[in-house]
This record gives sequence, C-alpha cells and structure tokens, in this order.
Amino acid sequence: MSLDHSEENATTSSRESEVNVSGLGKDVGIAQNATNPQAATESQTTTSDQPNTFQNALAQFWQRLRSPELSEDEINGPVVIMGTSYTGNLTSPEIEHAIQRRLWFTYRTGFEPIPRSLDGPSPLSFLGSMIVHGVNPHGAFTGFFDNNSFKSDVGWGCMIRTAQCLLANTLQTVLVRAAIAEGNTPDWSAINSQVVALFQDSYSSPFSLHNFVGVASHSPLKVKPGQWFGPSAASLSIKRLCTKANENSGSTVSVVPRLNVMICESCDLHDDEIKTALKEMSPLLLLFPIRLGIETINSIYYPSLFQLLSLTNSMGISGGKPSSSYYFFGYQGESLLYLDPHSSQQVDETNGSYKPLSCNTVPISGLDPSMVVGLLVESYDDYQSLKTELQGRNKIVHFHDRAPARRSVSHSTHERSTETDRKGENAGDLSDFVDIGDDFGSEEEGAEDTSHSMAAKYDIVEGPSKVTVLEDEN
Repeated sequence: MSLDHSEENATTSSRESEVNVSGLGKDVGIAQNATNPQAATESQTTTSDQPNTFQNALAQFWQRLRSPELSEDEINGPVVIMGTSYTGNLTSPEIEHAIQRRLWFTYRTGFEPIPRSLDGPSPLSFLGSMIVHGVNPHGAFTGFFDNNSFKSDVGWGCMIRTAQCLLANTLQTVLVRAAIAEGNTPDWSAINSQVVALFQDSYSSPFSLHNFVGVASHSPLKVKPGQWFGPSAASLSIKRLCTKANENSGSTVSVVPRLNVMICESCDLHDDEIKTALKEMSPLLLLFPIRLGIETINSIYYPSLFQLLSLTNSMGISGGKPSSSYYFFGYQGESLLYLDPHSSQQVDETNGSYKPLSCNTVPISGLDPSMVVGLLVESYDDYQSLKTELQGRNKIVHFHDRAPARRSVSHSTHERSTETDRKGENAGDLSDFVDIGDDFGSEEEGAEDTSHSMAAKYDIVEGPSKVTVLEDEN
C-alpha cells in the first residue's frame, strides 16, 4: 500500500473548510502592518499572472469537492497573512488579493523522469493514488507504465511541495523587500516569474522536486525517490539546495536570490551564531523542524504557534497533518489558513498554475504536531527585534547569548536519532526526525555526529516493539 492512502485518510479525518477567493487582479488597497509597513507594500497583480488554465481550474474544483462551507465564525474576524493583519473577512477583496499573491506548489505529472532506486518504491505502486486524485489519464499515464522511473510525485511528494511553498514564498519576500529598499515599486509579475523559474520540475532548476530528492539521497537522510519526506528531510534539502544555489549564482535558469539557511533542531537560537551567520550572508532563513506533541499538538503551544505566524518574519509552516503535508501561511480566529498540494496538475511553466484561486482552513486542534516552521531574519537588528518579541513569551523558540561547547554523541543517542524507517504506512513518527546537524555543507559526510537533535526536546523510551515520545514538562 502506498503512503498516500494514509494521506487520504488524514485529509478526511478532520474538518476542513475552503475559502473561495475570486476576482483576480482587482485594484485593492493592502493592509498596513504596524511593526513593518514595508512588508505590506504591494502592487496590483497583472492579468498575465492569473491562474486561468484548465488544469489549474480542475485542481481548484478538486479542492472544493473536499471542503465544506465556511462557518459564520470563520467568515468574520481579523485575518493574519504572512505577518500582516487585515480587517474584514476571508471573502473581502483585499484579503482575497493577499491570498492570491502566495505561490502554490502541487503534485505534478508528466515531468522529466526521476530514475527509480533499485531498493526503493516502485512507480507503479502509486497508480491507485493517481486515480484517487483525479489525474488525467491521457496526459499523466503517457509513459507511466515504465516502472523504471517516476514521472509524477502523486502519492509521495506532498512534503516536498509544501517545502517548496515555504522556500518560494521566502524568496518572493526577499525580492519584494529588496525592491522596496531600493525605492522601487515591486513588480509582482516579474518577481513571481523569476521565482517560479527556479522550481520547474527538471534537473536544471535549482529548487525542483528532482533536486530536493537528489540532495536528500545523501547521508544522513538517504531518502529514495517515492519515499516520504519528514521535517528533517525537508529542512536539510532546503539548506543544501540554497547552499548550492549560492555557490552557483550564475545560473542560466534565472537569477537566484542569495539566502542563508540555518536549521534549528533544538529550537534554541544563540546570539553569537546568528551574528556570525548574518555576517557571512543575509538574509537568514531559520528552519525549525519540530514536533509539538504525540498525536496532536499540545494545547500549551497554540498561542506560541499563532504568535510565530503573526510575525513579519514568518515564512509559513510546512507539514501539520498526519502522514500528509500542507503549507500554512496565516490564520483567522482559531483556524489556520493553508494551501493544499494534493491536487494534481500537468507540468506547466506558466505563473498561473502556481497561483491559488482558493485556500483552506483547519482548526489548530486538528493539526498533526510534526512540522517545519520558517522565520526570515534580514539583519542582526531584525534578529534582536525578533528576540524582544518572543523571549519569555514563546514556548517553542528559545534564546541564549552563546552556543554551548559541542559534545560528542553517545552511540545510543546516535542510533535513536539517525535510524529511519520509511517502508510502509506504519513507519514510526520519530522517523520524520533525523539528527541532521545545523552547520554543514551540501555534501558533507558525518553530519549526523552532532549533539543538537530533536531527541533533546523529548524523553524517548525504547521498548522491544515501539518507541514512545514523552513530552518534556519543562
């Protein structure tokens, strides 16, 4: 059975509601953020960016079939999107416009083949998932029965797609703010074209699904095509790909914005490390692969998650559903706004197919505790402001003046933090988290030999048949 069967069960296990946002390209005002006005400065979307292809419309229709109507409580109340607060409701033109500015990545079919690993999943094992997701047989199954390579990520690529959402919307933010800093009005159409070109489904695009799979195949992850990506794999892939892109800044595909990436597995930020990283390169994307409970998020973390999403530093959250993944970029009341990657589209290089016509909502109580949180820091002053905002009030992110001296890792700790099992739908939840380190290069071996691990956040009790995660009450 493919992993996607558990994705389907997870999708229907909790209440989700869709927000239908029509009226693309409307000339609307943008809400101002009190803490960062420049983050809210946006220009009108051009009609060339509108998602008017049949494939995109079909994908949006698929989402409507899976989502009920909004409740009265979800229609009213302040809406926060990427750290900017809006008055009104989810159907108001101003908020529709802000949602439509997000970049959305979904399952794709018909892309450049990814060779199957001899000891990895079979492409044919995902045939049922493709049928479930309403894939167009004429386009998608052409050459699909070649069991030697993957031409679609339906059934296994959702975590990669939401990681692409997080990274793409970060790069979009970097380019928009750079234009504002230079005294220019951001050209959203040109910026989106530049970013989307970096994510095309081919080996030549630096942030493609192909290259996410490629860098995750190295130690310590060793993920094979067709296997599930957990938060660790997604975080490390983003870091490795950005490192490579920075080294190959003369890409013929498009100009790649320079972006430094730091993985914070322990959720501890150290002033000296942040200062050093920002001196090397800025801006800095902080990635937190976290697990905030066992089966559901512990309610003690609800205010902290909302606080992180309310920041102008917020680049969204990837993950958050059992054996599945979504991209969360805002909230209203007790519900989170997200984009769903589980709609299948044919490979398409036009901007329109990467632009959402709708978003979904889900109560925070319905989230899986496994996720990746992204925060963007543009300067050390920006980091200090972030620290002032969160220190002592946020139960997820913690601040320290200096990093502790590195310690060697015991054999038992190394085993429990690096061993993974992705063979089937009943793989343990802890396999989503691997001790990946936070300060090594794209190909560096031995990266698993570090003391910073998600294991430090939990007491792990190992028995003969299962591993249990007990939340640290401290």
